[in-house]
Amino acid sequence: MKVVQVHNYYRNPGGEDVVVDAEGNLLREHGHSVSLFSASNAEITDAQQLRVALGAVWSHRSYRRFRAFLRGSNPDVVHCHNTFPLLSPAVYYAAHAERVPVVQTLHNFRLACPNALLFRDGQPCEECVDRVIKWPAVQHKCYRGSGLGSAAVAATLAVHRSFGTWDRRVDLFVLLTEFARKRMIVAGLPAARMAVKPNLIEEDYGPGRGGDDSVAFVGRLSPEKGVRVLLEAWKEPSRLPPLLMVGDGPLRGEVEQAAEANPNIQYHGYQPREHVMELMGRVSALVFPSIWYEGMPITILEALSRGTPVLASSVGGLPDIVENGQTGWLVPPGDPVALRHRVGNIVRAGDELARMRRRAREKFEKCFSADQNYRMLMDIYRRAIFVRSAAVGRGE
Repeated sequence: MKVVQVHNYYRNPGGEDVVVDAEGNLLREHGHSVSLFSASNAEITDAQQLRVALGAVWSHRSYRRFRAFLRGSNPDVVHCHNTFPLLSPAVYYAAHAERVPVVQTLHNFRLACPNALLFRDGQPCEECVDRVIKWPAVQHKCYRGSGLGSAAVAATLAVHRSFGTWDRRVDLFVLLTEFARKRMIVAGLPAARMAVKPNLIEEDYGPGRGGDDSVAFVGRLSPEKGVRVLLEAWKEPSRLPPLLMVGDGPLRGEVEQAAEANPNIQYHGYQPREHVMELMGRVSALVFPSIWYEGMPITILEALSRGTPVLASSVGGLPDIVENGQTGWLVPPGDPVALRHRVGNIVRAGDELARMRRRAREKFEKCFSADQNYRMLMDIYRRAIFVRSAAVGRGE
């Protein structure tokens, strides 16, 4: 099969970019031809931000370039990841003009929410989900704190909703969790043309040894990740295990201060992946206290691959990934007391913790392994090809 991946890379590389590369490599390993049509937000200067947001509705340049690209590559399927803002939905129309099936993975909530997060003022927000015109986002300046920028993104969503872009130019949408699928149905996407497929981690390090009494937080140090909730949980004098924190971000200063004041918090800064995976394999649990609707965090999949249970917030799609009492634990989001209580019991779990480690690894092998991901990806591509073929037969 010949596959064209389409992706607008982010200025600050994240999980989405990693997944695109990992899926491309997975397909190549199975003998498929994979090419990439891409753009990068690193090209955008601060002075260009508004102009770029306005151009996100339609890029004539992307349309012309992508049609030419498709004629040269003659793929069986186009797999889009992120098209915002430089590529725009024009790539769907280019693929349609060349009669190539289109798959779109929704890594975030962009088609329902101009800031793509369903998160505002420190808490989840769904005001815009079922609206054709995302007026609340404009009022609250949800896109980069800009009223004009928010209006431009809202206009992009409204225009393509009214044009039927999502209904007639995308053959299959891929959601990362069942939670995300349900939210996007409310947002107006066609339920009959949706599939759920988790993210992929490219390298499986296998189960770790466990044994350490410590727990780990690995991720971006930002408010929506629940970092302040985590630090608050470790403030109270109690029998909590050592907290090993890895990552960087806007709350780095607060984390460093907390580590200086509390010997039970150890901050390791940014670490290369091999060090992170070694850490994941030996700690008792990964703590994941997010307060926003996460997509499919790579960090959680990496922990499960190492047989490490996950203590996560019961918010968004996280309960779709972490089975409470089986492969980890769920606590209410934003509740440091509940988090502290649960963490305090982890290292005392004994034999139950060992059983949970086995179940975590089994969950990974059953649901998130590369082999399983490949099978699901092939099913998705075959389904998209069938949908496009049927539409062509109807003259669409």
